[in-house]
Amino acid sequence: MWRESRSIFAGIELAKHYEHREKKIEKALRITEEILSFERIRIRSILPELEKRRSRLVNKLRNI
Repeated sequence: MWRESRSIFAGIELAKHYEHREKKIEKALRITEEILSFERIRIRSILPELEKRRSRLVNKLRNI
């Protein structure tokens, strides 16, 4: 779903999957940053969540 439609919510779930299940922090961060680059109105309501996720992922990468 993420590959075809670039659904924000599908991307968030995929980033969670990569972060928590597969432990692929870099992939999760790339998806999160791609979502943050979208210029869609509906992203405003989830912007704080995405910024928090990005910050956490960056910190995880620094601590590896």
